[in-house]
Amino acid sequence: RGYTCRPDFEQDIAITASNDETARIWTISNGRCVGTLVGHTQPVRDVQVDFENELAITCSDDMSIRFWNLSTFTCTDVIGGEHLGRINIIRARFDQEPPMMVSTSDDYTLRLWNLHTKKCEELLASHFGKITNLLM
Repeated sequence: RGYTCRPDFEQDIAITASNDETARIWTISNGRCVGTLVGHTQPVRDVQVDFENELAITCSDDMSIRFWNLSTFTCTDVIGGEHLGRINIIRARFDQEPPMMVSTSDDYTLRLWNLHTKKCEELLASHFGKITNLLM
């Protein structure tokens, strides 16, 4: 079962996040998988993509956030140990300085990340239940 799909129709590429513990890169026009991002140990819940800089960011039930080089399909960095539950949603803004990302977790928190430093700059913890959606 897939969770998320992020297409870029101009570049003819899409990235999906899946229950099979991977994210996959697809050519839209022919439906071919051209790359697989392997490294999570549990289902991948969400993916954010900066197509211009060939960067993907994934989050998973394994409580980690991974950064991927889309040219080589390799993991370049991992954030783990901050959230105390599976990470369900990530939303990134690559068009600002510094680029920022928000993550949500089953631990009822949101965390605001500086994508240059990969450090959590804010912890928001006011919910009494799982965060089910995030709009930016």
